[in-house]
Amino acid sequence: MKFCPDCNTNKEFSEFYKRDYGYTTRCKVCHINRQKLYTEKTGYKIKSRNKPRILEYNKFYYRNHVLKFTFKSAKYRAAKLKRTPHWLTQEHWKQIEAFYIEAKRLTQVTGIPHEVDHIVPLQGKNVSGLHVPWNLQILTESQNCSKNNLTYSDKSAIIKNKEAEKAAQNEDDPNKCGAW
Repeated sequence: MKFCPDCNTNKEFSEFYKRDYGYTTRCKVCHINRQKLYTEKTGYKIKSRNKPRILEYNKFYYRNHVLKFTFKSAKYRAAKLKRTPHWLTQEHWKQIEAFYIEAKRLTQVTGIPHEVDHIVPLQGKNVSGLHVPWNLQILTESQNCSKNNLTYSDKSAIIKNKEAEKAAQNEDDPNKCGAW
C-alpha cells in the first residue's frame, strides 16, 4: 500500500505509475487530474503527450537538412579532436561546407557514395592534420575506407613494401609465371 497526498488515501501499488526510481508520489487518477489542471492553467500540454509529434517533426527536419547535420557533426568531431584552428575565418568555414555540398551532389548524381576526407588524417600515427579547407578532398566511400588514416607518403611506402615482397616471392617460387 502507498499513500497519495492529493486524495488522502492509501492505495495499491498498481494504482501508481512505476518509474526508474520507484513509484510516483500521486496515484494515476490524481496524476492525470494534475496534468489537466496544468494544461488549463498554462495552455501548454505536458511534453510527454507531444513526444511522438516532436519525434516525427525532428525526423522530418533531419531528412530535409541532412547536409547541415553532416557539416555540424564534422565540425564538432574536429573541434573535439582539437584539430580545428581558432583562426579559421567565415570564408574558410564556407569552403569546408562547400566540400560537403559537393560530396552530396556527387553521391546523388553518380549513385556512388562520396565522402569528405582529410588528406592528412586528424589522428595519424606520425603526423596529425588540421580540419581546414586545404586538407580536404572528396573520395568515394570505398576509396576513403581503403585509405585507413594513412597519408599518401605512408600509403606509397606500404605499396612499395608489398611490391618488393611479391617480387621476392616470385624469385623464390619457380612455379610462378615470369620466374624463369
